[in-house]
Amino acid sequence: MIQRIQTAYLIIAFLGLIGLVLHTVFSVIGTPQDTTEALGIFYGQRYPAGGYALLAALVLTACLTLYAIFKFKRRMKQIRLVAWAQLLVLLAYIAIAVPVVLIKDSSINLIYFIGLILVFLFLLLARKAIVRDERLVRAADRIR
Repeated sequence: MIQRIQTAYLIIAFLGLIGLVLHTVFSVIGTPQDTTEALGIFYGQRYPAGGYALLAALVLTACLTLYAIFKFKRRMKQIRLVAWAQLLVLLAYIAIAVPVVLIKDSSINLIYFIGLILVFLFLLLARKAIVRDERLVRAADRIR
């Protein structure tokens, strides 16, 4: 049902993703330069296309998470949606971490590291709760 714990985890992950998207957009609006530094994600180096791809990944992940909230009646589909959202968060994390490792003089906005880790953890907790719910329903069906 929609009032289960996995819904709370998914809502927290969704709000975290929206927060990262808004932070990205407002850092671009607040930047007085003509060319932004990868939509506010990176400091020191300019990544003109990478910021837009990361922003699109964050928006897509937020949409997947929101859609998964309302698929509570179809738990197996909800598990797949959350797994895809986790994969997108992991890919976004890797896409943010790789330039920092490869280019030594660039640094990253720490909000993205912490925010993406927290979103990934809440998605992981949601998936575990959905799996636990599915096991409970299957066990109840066997008893009948």
